[in-house]
Amino acid sequence: MTKRKRWRLHKGDTFSEGTRLLWLRLLADGWTVQRARVVLGCAEGALNKILYGDKRPGLRLALSIEQHFGVPAAAWRAEPTAPFELPAHMEVA
Repeated sequence: MTKRKRWRLHKGDTFSEGTRLLWLRLLADGWTVQRARVVLGCAEGALNKILYGDKRPGLRLALSIEQHFGVPAAAWRAEPTAPFELPAHMEVA
């Protein structure tokens, strides 16, 4: 029996410009979500919820993301300025 990887294909209600910018930065720099989670000191699953737009980071985490990845803290309250397809769409396309 072949194991299939499960990727999420839909965005949550709070997908924002901050979410989009963080994804772009992680993908461009070759970061894994796990590595970013460790650097940011997030609980397991917390960064996934942020990356898929299920929740926004709190102020402390938003400032840490800004420091490490250059995503402005204010971007988490802004609507995405450009379309973005989640990485799973790139894998299955």
